[in-house]
Amino acid sequence: MARREDNIKALKIGVNLDRKAIVLDYSVPGGAFPSKRRRFMPVAGESASDIVRSLRSRHAKYLVGVRDDTLMKMADWFLEQTSKARTSKPASGPSQSAERPGHGVAKPRVELKQIVEDNVDLNKFEDDKLADVKDAMEKEFAMRAKAKGTAGFQYDVKKSFNPVEESGWDSSDSEPID
Repeated sequence: MARREDNIKALKIGVNLDRKAIVLDYSVPGGAFPSKRRRFMPVAGESASDIVRSLRSRHAKYLVGVRDDTLMKMADWFLEQTSKARTSKPASGPSQSAERPGHGVAKPRVELKQIVEDNVDLNKFEDDKLADVKDAMEKEFAMRAKAKGTAGFQYDVKKSFNPVEESGWDSSDSEPID
């Protein structure tokens, strides 16, 4: 029989700059009282790959459901923020508008819904704003994606769509692809 701790499911992951740690919210299902918990994992390493390797070795059972690229993004962002903090420390301390007490530097939230509704041309965005939009898109995708073992998951879904209007680039004169 599997132990309760073997069924850990990652819920959210983030960075706490004040404690210099990656924060994982997870649930432990099973038993009479399934519980949600939070784990602070201290960051150790000089590069993002060192940090990920260290986290994987020390906190393996908690990070089973977390992808390496997600951890890499967290580690990169952590290193970026800590290097900014070292190079530009304000003389009077951090301003309350730029930081949330106890949570480190607040990253500006990208309103993905507004960008999609306004049909904004992403080619005109600056690199940092584009990266924020892509992160928001990835989070939205991960939130809606159905993984193996979840309710409603289907493997190799194929649908045919009947176009309402001609696209211009897809002419009916071309040969069908087998």
